[in-house]
Amino acid sequence: MREGIAAGTYKAGAPLPPTTELAAEHSVSVGTVNRTVALLKAEGLVQASRGRRATVIETG
Repeated sequence: MREGIAAGTYKAGAPLPPTTELAAEHSVSVGTVNRTVALLKAEGLVQASRGRRATVIETG
């Protein structure tokens, strides 16, 4: 997902796809997607809050 953000697959200011869709796309569990989003949030790449889809942060 980090590579997708860097490559522009996931555009700045746009929400990431739902966790179930990301899990299927990357062939991982929803729990793995949630942990990945938490890491991306800690790295300052996305904004995320409980009950809402994560949004890619402007990095320019």
